[in-house]
Amino acid sequence: MFDFDDAIFVRGSRERSVSKYRRFGRTIAACDLVWVGNQYLAEHAVRFNQHVTVIPTTVHMEKYLFTPPRPRDTIDLVWIGSSFTRKHLETIVPALQ
Repeated sequence: MFDFDDAIFVRGSRERSVSKYRRFGRTIAACDLVWVGNQYLAEHAVRFNQHVTVIPTTVHMEKYLFTPPRPRDTIDLVWIGSSFTRKHLETIVPALQ
C-alpha cells in the first residue's frame, strides 16, 4: 500500500521530471493499493494502477477551536513553499525586517 499527498513526480519548478515519473510509475505499479490526497494525484496514479482511492487531506479547522494565547503586539508569518520558490520570499526580507 502506498499513500501520498504531494506531486512527487515533479521538480520543485512544477515541471514533470522524466526520471521521477518513471520511478513513480514503477512504485505505483508494484502496489496492491494506492491512496492519494486529491483527484490530480489520482489521475497520475491510475495510469499505473487501477486500485487508487482518493482520501482528501484537508484539515477541518472547525474541529480545532482552541486558540493558544499570544502577545497582542505580534503577528504570525507562515511560509509554505519549496526551495524553488524560496527566492521569492528572500526578495521581501528587507521589508520584513
